[in-house]
Amino acid sequence: MSEPTVSSSLSRRGFLKASMTAGGALTLGFTIPSISSAQDQQESWQANAWLEVDKDNQLTLIIDRVEMGQGTMTGLTTLVAEELSTSPDAILTRFAPAAKEYRNPLFNMQMTGGSTSLAVAWTHLREAAAAMGWLLTSSAADIWQVPHRECALSQGHVVHPAHGKLPWSQLIGVAQHKKLPSDIPLKPAGEFRYIGKRNQRTDAAPKSFGQADYGIDTKLPGMVHAVVIHSTYIGGTLKSYSADKAKNSAGVIDVFPIAQGIAVVAEKYWQARKAALLVEAQWEPGETGETSSEDIFNHYRQLLDEDDAKVIQREGYPNRVRKNASQLITAEYQVPFLAHATLEPQNCVAHVTDKGVEIWAPTQAPDLAQVAASRVTDFSPSDVTVHTTFLGGGFGRRLIQDFVEEAAAIAHRVKRPVKLLWSREDDTRNDHFRPAAMHRMTGSIDGNGYPELWHHSIACPTLMDWIVKDAAPAMFAGMPKWTFGTLANVGLAAQGTLAPDDHSPWEGADTISYALPNLMLDYTKAENTIPVTYWRSVGNSHTSFAVESFIDELAHAANTSPLTFRQNLLTDAPRAKKVLNIAAEKAGWGKAPAGRYQGIAFFFSFNTWVAQVAEVSVSGTTIKVEKVTCVVDCGTVVNPEIVKAQMEGGIIFGLTAALYGEITVNNGQVQQSNFHDYPLLRMNEIPDIDVHIIDSEEPPTGVGEPGLPPIAPAVANAVFAATGQRLRTLPLKLSA
Repeated sequence: MSEPTVSSSLSRRGFLKASMTAGGALTLGFTIPSISSAQDQQESWQANAWLEVDKDNQLTLIIDRVEMGQGTMTGLTTLVAEELSTSPDAILTRFAPAAKEYRNPLFNMQMTGGSTSLAVAWTHLREAAAAMGWLLTSSAADIWQVPHRECALSQGHVVHPAHGKLPWSQLIGVAQHKKLPSDIPLKPAGEFRYIGKRNQRTDAAPKSFGQADYGIDTKLPGMVHAVVIHSTYIGGTLKSYSADKAKNSAGVIDVFPIAQGIAVVAEKYWQARKAALLVEAQWEPGETGETSSEDIFNHYRQLLDEDDAKVIQREGYPNRVRKNASQLITAEYQVPFLAHATLEPQNCVAHVTDKGVEIWAPTQAPDLAQVAASRVTDFSPSDVTVHTTFLGGGFGRRLIQDFVEEAAAIAHRVKRPVKLLWSREDDTRNDHFRPAAMHRMTGSIDGNGYPELWHHSIACPTLMDWIVKDAAPAMFAGMPKWTFGTLANVGLAAQGTLAPDDHSPWEGADTISYALPNLMLDYTKAENTIPVTYWRSVGNSHTSFAVESFIDELAHAANTSPLTFRQNLLTDAPRAKKVLNIAAEKAGWGKAPAGRYQGIAFFFSFNTWVAQVAEVSVSGTTIKVEKVTCVVDCGTVVNPEIVKAQMEGGIIFGLTAALYGEITVNNGQVQQSNFHDYPLLRMNEIPDIDVHIIDSEEPPTGVGEPGLPPIAPAVANAVFAATGQRLRTLPLKLSA
């Protein structure tokens, strides 16, 4: 590549004058044309990473995604460090404010989710860092009066063989006046020093020494504490209440109703919590009425019996093959509602003044938090300042802003900073859950042992119904508050045209890697009054169970090894087949120790291929997962240990759901409340997990969620190998 030609007549004296009078920082927020829309390139650049060098030579990266344990902060810092040839340890980070510049271009909202943070930033953040590096080296070349190509970046300096080095801070005054060329190269992979090698987490030290501020840690002068008493019914409304005893309790400031329940405000948290026990409240059932889990699944089954499904995917002639098949193999798979169980319960600090609203919250979507706070105060979203903190787990739960809305409503009344903190019981019973779903599978095998029919029908709710009230106004920022309801309605009505289609119910089922000649995928929406939202791996968390369990059933019907059966269907999917083969090899497929049995599963989600072999033992009706071998192809690996940790975390999260996870409803009420009846996998139950990462030069893809989908079917398939029982309902329970 030829060297860019940039004219400059700046003398060394002029450089020194510019540097000294600049006085502030060099802040770059680059518009990267490669992801801009054709209509308005500059306006549509949303995933903008802002880099700042101050007069003390400190480089700061403003993180435009939240850090909830998935390693985003480390990954993004590594990308910048690589292009600027500086140690990641030398880069300070801070979370971005709610602003249009920081939107995720895949969602048109400032949202962290979908395992997209590193994938979206891979090219554009490196381009931003490379652009800053070019400005700095070009400025130094002007000062030294040397060719640009002779200058290099090194640990916060521009260096030259003959002239020594200059700190970036001394180049600020010159660099901020330069114009960027259009052809700045990125560092080639062969020169990577940090990408693929950097394993130390940027947030390890502050978290280890208690320096990382989570939402629950927020403290403000004059702050009071609040709890909310929620309805005992899902979506229930307040009929009447008596708060005389509570108001007379020590430290209590006020007790009053809000849209979501009854707020109790006190000087200290436990004063508010104890006073809440003294409030006598009567509740009216909501739209859910006296619904039970049994009612819900009976409704799903009825929907699947009706011939009114939306066809999502059709290949070949499935209807003809089905009619002429000599034998049909059918199975029905059922998965329950699931809670998120984030270890940091929902919390928010809100302060409403006559100038606006300030929010401190562990939210996955700061601009949605703006909308939520605006809705219950006298201010527009632009008057709401959101301070994003570290998150003690997200998993999609913190995309819903109910806790922010509650805190803002309370603060609007008491006119003091308010910290709202949910109890574990609040969090479990008032979650927005992973939807329950039912899958009906129909297949047939031809005379050569290959599947000739694959018909997959799904009934479950959609997620858009529950997030759109905040998402639509956030996407169309600047619209007056009175349009919020209309925007939400338009968003729902225009799915697939003006708004994205909600494909979460069939997510993963429409991208299976197997070669299936006659395929039908259809979906029936189940109207739902139980709050639902995104959950780690979203629709893949249940479609994978149905797909990979049924593939195993077809293999059994074909009298073929589950591994061989899958291999035969992956002839046109080399990356998928490689992942599957290596998983089988590393697990010692077919060579399990005595008393242990193996099951295999493979799934493609978030543009990442993952195969897992589960090794289980069974004692009576107790299933014990002894070992999991996991192989992942996620493109170029930026931080290997983070990839490994995310696979391990996804497997453990998925095992909790596979073995224990179940939210049940009776009489319109959630039956679970805490970890005694909604248990998580314990340390002594965690299997040996062996993770292998495929070397790749492809762009990086998601890692936060793809480790979860294969684990439940892998375990279920292993249990079948051990017992002959085909478990088609989660959580997995053996009959005596």
